[in-house]
Amino acid sequence: MPDEPLYSHEIETAVLGAAIIDPGIIIELPVNAEHFYIRRHGMIWDALTRLLARQISPDIITIGEELHRVNQLDTIGGVAYLTQLLGATVTTMNATAYAGDLVDLYRRREWLRIASEIAKLAHNRKEDIAAQAGNIIDQLSRAAQTETGATHWKQYLSDLWDYVDERQKNPKENWGIPTGYRDFDKITGGLQTGELMILSGKPGVGKSMWAMEIAQNLSQDAPGAVYSIEMSGRQVAMRLLSSNSGVSTRNMKSGKLAGDDFNLIAGAIEQMESLPIYMSDAAGHTTSSIRADLARLKALHKVQWFVIDYLLLLGDVPNLEEIQRTQIVSRNVKLICRSLNIPGILIHSMNKAGIDSRLPEQTALRGSGQVSYDADLIVFLNEFIPIMDSDQYLSQKDRENMRTVIFGKGRELEDPHKGFHLVKLPGKPTFGDYKGA
Repeated sequence: MPDEPLYSHEIETAVLGAAIIDPGIIIELPVNAEHFYIRRHGMIWDALTRLLARQISPDIITIGEELHRVNQLDTIGGVAYLTQLLGATVTTMNATAYAGDLVDLYRRREWLRIASEIAKLAHNRKEDIAAQAGNIIDQLSRAAQTETGATHWKQYLSDLWDYVDERQKNPKENWGIPTGYRDFDKITGGLQTGELMILSGKPGVGKSMWAMEIAQNLSQDAPGAVYSIEMSGRQVAMRLLSSNSGVSTRNMKSGKLAGDDFNLIAGAIEQMESLPIYMSDAAGHTTSSIRADLARLKALHKVQWFVIDYLLLLGDVPNLEEIQRTQIVSRNVKLICRSLNIPGILIHSMNKAGIDSRLPEQTALRGSGQVSYDADLIVFLNEFIPIMDSDQYLSQKDRENMRTVIFGKGRELEDPHKGFHLVKLPGKPTFGDYKGA
């Protein structure tokens, strides 16, 4: 049987076509230009990655312009070839599998090249084999290495040294992305890259609103994405607009605006429109669709965080029982945080025992216990709970306008069960720092 060719025109065009259709998948694929056997395909891939680095959305026009800029458009066959690539791609669904095949074929070509080099050395009596052995072994090692293979842990220690060195040169209280809430950031240092925060609480305490306010505050320092599956985008925007303008949602709904209300609303909208928040209120989201969308947004807009409201409304494996569903969904959201190296906030419900308890713990989360294991940080938003000595002096009216935040878990927290108070501002769907803390 003749040897099979160690490349596939179909696989290479499938990967390129998928990347042109959905540029967001590019950063997810373990592919670079040298993995393509066909030279013009490597040129096109390089053009795609250069465009993303400059935050330009790749399409046939921009890719053609980029290739023209480096005098490679004619070499790859012109815009006609780019159009042909796109026309031959029906779906991006199997892009990851095709990328794996592409890399596998590249590694096999490398092994064949190295084997050929070894054969030449063996037949050349003038060559010092011992002198070349180190180079051959290095080449074999690189060709055999996988993306997930274990390496000596000095790599991680070196990364940690760079991390500590950078921090000591620029010390600050919030080493993550600040949420804008004083006590939360003091305890956690802000949201940390790659970590999953589960936000839970009893019904009606304001979990969704607090999460959206955190999102707005996060956007002051970094772009991010919000997936509001429970509330419509308009509902979210109206609540935040009320918070920013000081005009009640009731007055906006009724149209009974007084005094300077209309100007306050206009000013708040102008300010909010400048924030780098990307939002979807689509009802059919799954963890897969969110992961793909976040990869796209990270590539094009450099998003650095996300919020999902909420876990049980995600459309993954709808036919499974709740415990199995929550197990799968929480695991997938955690993997989104890890693979994209961005923090995420996932809103989740409490079980009946948690709702009835005075002080919630990890076991208060609804569904599978896997949710607790996957979470790096578990935060419960509660009605007022006395947690400080000074709380005994608060009036009933003060207590009614307060919320208490309890940490149920924190991998990196010195005191993972610490808590603090927020103030629910009367007449507004918004929370503020408790000044008495």
